[in-house]
Amino acid sequence: MKKLLTTILFSCSFIIYSQDTITKVGFAYNIEGLNPKSLVEEVEGKSQTEMFNTGVNWIKETYKNPDEVIKTTIDSSKVRFEGYQADVFCINSLGTMFCYGATYTIEVSFKEGRFKFEPISLSYRAPASQYSAGSTVSIDFESGEVWYKKSGNVKGMYKRYPKAIEDLLNSLYDSLSSYYDKVDSGEDQ
Repeated sequence: MKKLLTTILFSCSFIIYSQDTITKVGFAYNIEGLNPKSLVEEVEGKSQTEMFNTGVNWIKETYKNPDEVIKTTIDSSKVRFEGYQADVFCINSLGTMFCYGATYTIEVSFKEGRFKFEPISLSYRAPASQYSAGSTVSIDFESGEVWYKKSGNVKGMYKRYPKAIEDLLNSLYDSLSSYYDKVDSGEDQ
């Protein structure tokens, strides 16, 4: 009986502790737009130049044509890049699922021991069809109202959009953050 009680108490404390430590920092998109507007990651013991070089190396390893992806660099303090991800925005229209790729621009700023990851723009191209004219749709980071009903619920056709925005931006941020961890631990060196 003592063993059973000890096991139950241990399991409960482990579950409670686990729930407290799983708070994930990341982007969220809702009717109010993108929150937060940027994320800052601390990386101890790195100079601004080391932070910048590691960030640029991540771009070089992540993208097929990094010289085309990098739009600007500023004296070891910033890099702005543009990328494309296929099948990010999916809508169910007239019983058919249509998915569109996303083009995004991200700016990463570097200071000693930290970097700031800031989405600048996000858009997708909806091709012309018999039901609509083709257009480029820009995602507004300041307000998500266009995707929501007055009741505050996501419009049915666009119900996947907020999560798609979050998933894309968080996966990019997580990839960059993991790259710094990998470099710090000496992997692939």
